[in-house]
Amino acid sequence: MSAKGFQDVVGNDQEATKEQQLLDAILAANGELVEVLQQYEDMNRVAIERKAEYRSLKETRLSRRVSGPFCFFSIVVFLA
Repeated sequence: MSAKGFQDVVGNDQEATKEQQLLDAILAANGELVEVLQQYEDMNRVAIERKAEYRSLKETRLSRRVSGPFCFFSIVVFLA
């Protein structure tokens, strides 16, 4: 709540004290910090998900490369 918001609550004829103005500034800063921390957590979660997707894709490529020649080799050995 800003100082103007406080004045709306207590009435226009009363002026916010210095302490009330400071409290309003602290509450506003706290709200902004909470929002930034939420954004950081969201970005961190997305980064972890992308890393997992990349690793899965990389492992899938490796498993295809590894399984390909062994499958061919086992068929040749089995038929021989």
